[in-house]
Order: sequence, then structure tokens, then C-alpha cells
Amino acid sequence: MDAAETAKRARLDDRLAETTTGVDPDCKGPLDCSGSRCHDECEARHLDPVERMRFDKEAGFRYPKQPTLVVTASRDMGRTASTWVFNAVRLLFRQGREACDSYWMRQLTQEKLERRMSTGAHVLVKTHEWTSEISEADFEKLLPMFSSVVVSVRQGFPPDPDWMKAATHVIHFEDIVAHDDAGKKIGREAFCETWRITLGSGVSRTVTSSKLTTSS
Repeated sequence: MDAAETAKRARLDDRLAETTTGVDPDCKGPLDCSGSRCHDECEARHLDPVERMRFDKEAGFRYPKQPTLVVTASRDMGRTASTWVFNAVRLLFRQGREACDSYWMRQLTQEKLERRMSTGAHVLVKTHEWTSEISEADFEKLLPMFSSVVVSVRQGFPPDPDWMKAATHVIHFEDIVAHDDAGKKIGREAFCETWRITLGSGVSRTVTSSKLTTSS
């Protein structure tokens, strides 16, 4: 193992642990969707088969020593690539073998977020406008909980001014769908490279899955 690889592993060991600092039930806990009553606005945890591998000690998943809370937000409309951004961040954590719980949440509250953070995994939340759901005072109390706030916008559509005030990253639809002269999707790769650095050196550099949609 060369010096660079040794240093990389040391950085990962500083950030990650084999076991959770919280309580993480094996896919059948109170945060998990049972499937029988799932719907478009379901706010339960939906771990995919790869993410569920974290409960297998041999799978190589690890938990963050200091879990992050990443919010991906946009106006309640399509055509901003917010779903793509949400899925890309989720896959970057997954490919980096870092435990992450992903949620859709219409209304953000401190109690709901703290409950989701209790598993000891990173938490990723997709949401829309908050002004009709909670007061400004309550929103201000949530801000210290957010590690990153990624707001998706598109030309010709006014961004949500309230989320823009809290944004740590602003992602433009036009950048995500950008191609070079050869047709290579340079915008997606640029986003993933930025987030590889933001999320940590253990996270994969790119997400190239054709399953990622740019429609919303």
C-alpha cells in the first residue's frame, strides 16, 4: 500500500466506524415502510437491496462518526432535476459504502428530523416549499441541523426565495443536462465530482446510472 492510499484510509477511519452510534433496526423498525400502505407522499424509510447490505458485517458498509443531514429542495414543480440531485447524492453515499437513510418529507420539524437521525446513518431529505408548513421561527431552529442544503433551479422558473436563503449549493438544471460536443454528459460528472469532495474522499467519483431522471 503506497503512502497516498494509506493516508486515504486513515482519513476514512477518522470519519467512519464499523458500528452505528445510534439505534438502527434491521429494516423492520418504526421508521421503515411496511409496504402495505405506501403512497406518493410516504415519509418512511425505503432502503434498497444494496443499502440493506449495511446490516451484513461482511458487506463493507460503515457508519459516519458524525452523521450529516443533507436537504435537497426545490419548488413543488417538475423540470428542475431535483429528483436527479436527490438520487445522485443517495447513490454517492451508497457507492462509497456509507450508511445513509433517504426520505421524502413534506413538512420538516425538529422532532421528525431528530428521530430520523437516531439511526446513526447520514440522512438525506427531499422536500419542497416550507412556508406553508411551518413558521419562520421554527424553520430558523432547524437551520443548525442542516449540513448541506442543495436547491435545484431552472431558467424561466422563479426559484424558491426562502430555500435560496438557506442554500449551501445551488444546482441549475441546465448544468445537469449539459453535454459536450461529443455528447458526453459533462454536467452530471461535474456535479458528482463536486459532491465527492463535499461528502468525503471515500465516496465514488461519478454516478452514471441511466436510471437517474432529470425530469423533476
